[in-house]
Amino acid sequence: PFAYSSGRALGTWQFIASTGKHYGLKQDWWYEGRRDVWSSTHAALDYLEHLNKKFDGDWLLALAGYNSGEYRVEREVKKNLKSGKPADFWNIRLPKETKGYVPKLLGLACLFQNPADYEFKLPVAPNHPVISAVEMASQSDLVLISQFSDVSIDVLFSLNPGFSRWATSWSSSLGR
Repeated sequence: PFAYSSGRALGTWQFIASTGKHYGLKQDWWYEGRRDVWSSTHAALDYLEHLNKKFDGDWLLALAGYNSGEYRVEREVKKNLKSGKPADFWNIRLPKETKGYVPKLLGLACLFQNPADYEFKLPVAPNHPVISAVEMASQSDLVLISQFSDVSIDVLFSLNPGFSRWATSWSSSLGR
């Protein structure tokens, strides 16, 4: 959640501020939605759905757009179509990082779909909730929440990386 890129993208899903705001991620002095794993994951899924529709169901172009910018990918697709060239992921001009990003995701998908083929053992994780979200009606001190819930402040902050200060924002939910 605390990853930060040279292009000022932030969080697990690496949203720049404007895209984060466009997809409903609140950003203020108290709270940074791009660091909130729950909220940013929902925003990333919404953004990927948008990109998939924009690129007529082509997930490779959608992923490329997520990585290098949807308008860059759209521009390169149009350029190739105008020149009579194929306009798929493998044939458009993209930054080196993006040309590596999409194949890496494809490789991970293969690994997770067929772990035995690669002699990979997936970790076993029980499929049941271990935390729950609590809606806060007003701003609350995180140390007091920690004390009342009997959850250490370090654990509380690690479960709620979106909080930037000592208290929740005026209206928010809290993982515990």
